[in-house]
Amino acid sequence: MRVDLGISLLILGAGVTAIGYLILNSIPVFIMGISILIMGILATWGEDSLGGVNQELMSTAWENVAALIESVGIVNKAVYLPSSLTQDSRAYALITPAQPTGLTNIPTGLIVKYGPSPNEVGILVRTMGTRAVELCRESGAISTDLESSLNNCIVNHLGLARRVISHVDGDRVRVVINGSRAVNAYGNTVVRAVLGSPMASIVASVVAESLNRPVIYDSEGSRGGEYWVEVTLLGT
Repeated sequence: MRVDLGISLLILGAGVTAIGYLILNSIPVFIMGISILIMGILATWGEDSLGGVNQELMSTAWENVAALIESVGIVNKAVYLPSSLTQDSRAYALITPAQPTGLTNIPTGLIVKYGPSPNEVGILVRTMGTRAVELCRESGAISTDLESSLNNCIVNHLGLARRVISHVDGDRVRVVINGSRAVNAYGNTVVRAVLGSPMASIVASVVAESLNRPVIYDSEGSRGGEYWVEVTLLGT
């Protein structure tokens, strides 16, 4: 069922993107097509398709999404939103042309207006991280204690690492993951530059949900057997 939905969204997204770009010459319609494509990929790529063959097959779809994002020109780091800031009480990632301020009561939809200015329009997407937070919330793994939330969600519930340590310095949060087992779904494309790797997306989403603040994904890397992710907390 999930695969059928994903394929349908991929086909619809490709059609809307082509119409917006080639026929209507409309950026909003074009962005909507990109958003539908992303939703289709996330719907198709379920927990049962993380194996090497399926991962390689899905990489083509991520490369296409990367090309579309580059053509629109929105390559800023995504803002991960806690569920308390959205109208449907679900976690999302918001892709915007500039760093947003004063985020609150974000409407649902593919293309959303997040502020009073005419230019404050962005793409609201579901990511692997926002879905992970949803699963962890349902199991009671998310609390106001950041390090407990990270370990309960990433280690105990999802089984994607052996241990997680967090360091908070003002509005900067650095999370160190030991024994990460998350796969790299889309290589070093612009999708990774915007959303972060799957592990970075999960970390950013958990930090946002636990601290109840929007979070910008900043950077990530590895050293020895550790993987680290850095995010910045935004005001609301």
